[in-house]
Amino acid sequence: MTKIIYIPLDERPCNYLFPNMIGEMSSQINIITPPKDILSKKKNPADIDKLWEWVFKNAQSSEYAILSLEMLLYGGLLPSRLHNYSIAELEKRVHKIKELKNYNKNIKIYLS
Repeated sequence: MTKIIYIPLDERPCNYLFPNMIGEMSSQINIITPPKDILSKKKNPADIDKLWEWVFKNAQSSEYAILSLEMLLYGGLLPSRLHNYSIAELEKRVHKIKELKNYNKNIKIYLS
């Protein structure tokens, strides 16, 4: 079974629930998503550090990662438009993508 890490754009059902429902249609794939309580809640950003911890925890045994940059850099779609993060802080978060590839050299990463 192919294991896929999925970080949604935000917490809306079209982004959080529907991809999982599509994945459930196949016995060949297992899409895993982080707990909803660490995702964004409208204008309130996700707990980005916990999201990255979750990604790294699950990356070792995953073949693919489909990751929303809005979620992993800013904490969600709306927070990406309202943030006050410094360039240095955002660069650290971008660097985690490289770390992820070093953590699991075989994982295929798709960013949106």
